[in-house]
Amino acid sequence: MLRRCSGWPWLRARMTIFGFVTIGALMSAGAATGATVESIRIGLPDSAVTRVVVDLSAPATYKTFVLRDPSRLVVDVSAELGELGSVPATGAVQRIRVGLREGRVTRLVFDTADAFQLDRHFTLPPGDGRPDRIVFDLKGGLAVPRARNAPFTVIIDAGHGGKDPGALRGSLQEKHLTLGAAKELREILRKRKYRVVLTRETDVYIPLRRRVDISVQAKGDLFISLHADAVGRPHTRGLSAYTLSDKASDRLAAKLASDADAVDAALDVANFETYDEQVQNTMIELTRTGTRNLSAQFAESLVVSLGERGIRLLRRPHRQANFAVLRGFHIPSVLIEMGFVSNAKDAKLLASAKYRRQLMTAIADYVDRYFKTRGF
Repeated sequence: MLRRCSGWPWLRARMTIFGFVTIGALMSAGAATGATVESIRIGLPDSAVTRVVVDLSAPATYKTFVLRDPSRLVVDVSAELGELGSVPATGAVQRIRVGLREGRVTRLVFDTADAFQLDRHFTLPPGDGRPDRIVFDLKGGLAVPRARNAPFTVIIDAGHGGKDPGALRGSLQEKHLTLGAAKELREILRKRKYRVVLTRETDVYIPLRRRVDISVQAKGDLFISLHADAVGRPHTRGLSAYTLSDKASDRLAAKLASDADAVDAALDVANFETYDEQVQNTMIELTRTGTRNLSAQFAESLVVSLGERGIRLLRRPHRQANFAVLRGFHIPSVLIEMGFVSNAKDAKLLASAKYRRQLMTAIADYVDRYFKTRGF
């Protein structure tokens, strides 16, 4: 059951795997016991400060440090991880991630919109019906208001690349199809005054988590990943749009997500060596439900719009799966399978520059409609 404590909403969140590098100065306070992290609360005691409160079952030691680019507050608490409830982003905090480290340590990561100052942090003993607490006051970190008439930023991710060719059919390679389509979409959106960032601009291999990093640092308003996969059934054809879900909507969605992650894991040896601590300290991301809902709404309306424009769609064109490249976003994000190179008709269309232009124009038209209908 969800409950409120002194006006602070509790959070319940869905969890997916996430990893990151840890660096910085460490500070500690408190006394360690067999404690459990019971809940996290966020509020605004005044307009300049965002307060984060971690409720504990007993006193616990903690260490904290700040990371930049992007800005994050990281807290390691010598306590087990209990069940958490869910809270909307408040003040400087845009997203919360939590995971377990060795030695029964819970790691909490608070992502902020901009650089912040950790003004103070302290512990509070139980009293007046309240548990042991750790309190953090953050100054700054708030999103800069969008300037009037400022362009929206669209992140376009061309799937695969370099040593990862993606799906193949004769001389057709998915990595070339997606890059060509991404550049086409960029050209169209730029002419419509959007700011556009590509996760790759040449035939290079970029690990999935690096694509997410690029997108987060670019501070986009929308993320679109382009693909053109192959499946075992040659008659399967048509465009489809996928959004993030812990559970795949069907076997095809599950297979596409699993294949993409398996290829990345096999090829990403150098990245594993560079980010060794990321591998050792696996994280669990509390993805905001609201973002997933926005992504699903975008995908659902997108495929309807494309169908009305005469684009051939896969049966049940909006599907869900746990794609790694869609994890970690606080903005609407969608993976578009433009078609299947395993199907002769789809492959012929995707190889056509004229068709790709038609498809990217239809997608750009819906992007326009998306921002307008949301009142931007």
